[in-house]
Amino acid sequence: EASRLCDRLMIMDQGRILVAGPPEELIRRHIGHDIIEVAEPSDELRAFARTRHLDAEDLGHRLIIYLADGDHLYGEIRDNYCHGGCTMRMATLEDVFLRLTGRELRE
Repeated sequence: EASRLCDRLMIMDQGRILVAGPPEELIRRHIGHDIIEVAEPSDELRAFARTRHLDAEDLGHRLIIYLADGDHLYGEIRDNYCHGGCTMRMATLEDVFLRLTGRELRE
């Protein structure tokens, strides 16, 4: 909703402004265009992501790969490494927020 309604926004964490700017620019700068999420990633996929120098976040049970354009890699990852399921989707402001502030719960 913020992407559609706001020309400019700020992401804050614990009283600090982390980033500010137009939603599209924040998404592009901090995430890219596409995200590939892989459930139950294999060690082979983790090695593939490292050797290809992919911008990835390993959450243990899930691997999140941030890409400027994921179309060319999605088929390769899906066909060779997705045993627990994988999806590709467009990046959102929620992805930016989680990447910048962290995924752990805190008071």
